[in-house]
Amino acid sequence: CIKCGTKKPEEAVAPQQPAQPQVSSQQPESIQQPTTQQSQVEISQQLQGFIPYNYDLPIRLPIIDKLTSIYGSLVIPPGNTAFTVFFTITYIDPVDNQQKNETKSVVIQRGNTQIVESHINRDVLLTIRYYRLLREYTEALVSGKDTTRILNQLRQIAEETRRSDLIEQTEKLGSDKKADLSEVTKKMRS
Repeated sequence: CIKCGTKKPEEAVAPQQPAQPQVSSQQPESIQQPTTQQSQVEISQQLQGFIPYNYDLPIRLPIIDKLTSIYGSLVIPPGNTAFTVFFTITYIDPVDNQQKNETKSVVIQRGNTQIVESHINRDVLLTIRYYRLLREYTEALVSGKDTTRILNQLRQIAEETRRSDLIEQTEKLGSDKKADLSEVTKKMRS
């Protein structure tokens, strides 16, 4: 997953092949520091294979006035050399009203499997799984499929995370298809 904001990118990348992520550049200060201004942002990823869970591609955020998280997965091809992922952020600067582009890279260094696995942030992985299941739940609702299995998995993962917001959100689901779609959309964007 990629987490935009103050979260370190190495905690947000869940590689297919064990790797020890290292960041080659820092996030722009305009993203790191809290602001009282709002901005419109478009985020693109220049590598095929990034699948966001809580947004659709291309990611367009009409207004950003708080820290925004984008969860997703990226397949890292096997190999022994470092793997670099580039992300481009396009935004309208509220100071001069000009469009700005910033490209940042995350370099994922290959590492010893045991070391990599010992540094995996379980809470981040559970959150990623929760959002992936929310997307699956939405797709099942829209297509009219049975959602019981997915809803049970969502409840289980919400309990495992011990996050009250996910637990409360999941308890609201299951009663009405239309209300569920609305609740899921709100949660995916929060």
